[in-house]
Amino acid sequence: MPGQDCVKSNTALKIERRGRVVILENQHPPHNRMTLEYMDELERAVMSLQDDRDVRAVVIMFGHCLGGGLELPLACHLRFAASEGAQIGLLEKQKA
Repeated sequence: MPGQDCVKSNTALKIERRGRVVILENQHPPHNRMTLEYMDELERAVMSLQDDRDVRAVVIMFGHCLGGGLELPLACHLRFAASEGAQIGLLEKQKA
């Protein structure tokens, strides 16, 4: 359905297309954990878009985006923190 607006919502991932924009939204508030179900759905959604040369990955982060939860945003073309007091960072431990 190129160019048409549509919404597909699964238990873990909401997929919304608005013309040339595709929005993938994690549906596990308040912490938006990345379950195996979510990662499987996300992989299928991203793979279905990989041949579209006009697609750019943009992430909007709300609240905390720490550790492994930051790895996905780091793979995107653009990253935005959309809330005051957002905490973004990698929690690497130093070796003793």
